[in-house]
Amino acid sequence: MEKGEAAEYYDTISPSYDELYGAEQLSKYEMVKDLIPKKGLILDAGCGTGLITRLLGDVVGVDLSYNLLKVHAYNLRIVNADVQNLPFKDEVFDVIVSFTVLQDIIDAPKSIYELKRVLKKGGKIVLSVLNKDKANDIRVCLNNNFKNLKEKELEKDVVFYN
Repeated sequence: MEKGEAAEYYDTISPSYDELYGAEQLSKYEMVKDLIPKKGLILDAGCGTGLITRLLGDVVGVDLSYNLLKVHAYNLRIVNADVQNLPFKDEVFDVIVSFTVLQDIIDAPKSIYELKRVLKKGGKIVLSVLNKDKANDIRVCLNNNFKNLKEKELEKDVVFYN
């Protein structure tokens, strides 16, 4: 999905996002929450409404959709930005989580590079990719950028973590 199309789509559905996708997103989080370290600074890349962001502790949420952030992600540290061009210095975050984002980005390798750039050496990632077919393409790039990746299959997603 083109960047402009994605922002427009999510801006449009922002008032009902949690109703449409909230239960599914929380279910994914419940299945992988033990993989997410609770210490250090966490980046939630593609945080949407902040539904999961609120559960993570010391966290910064980033999303391309201003309306998702504006309508729902109150009382959180949030940044309206593109995962392909993160406005952070190198090696800032101890942990990066991202649920169902990478499969919708045209230049997933650029986003993966950006995630690696802002992750501290030895940092942890937990990334879910919706659609197992798209996960195959993303898997190669993730393995080229992160060492010792493991995978966990959920119903419709593949979760990559270290």
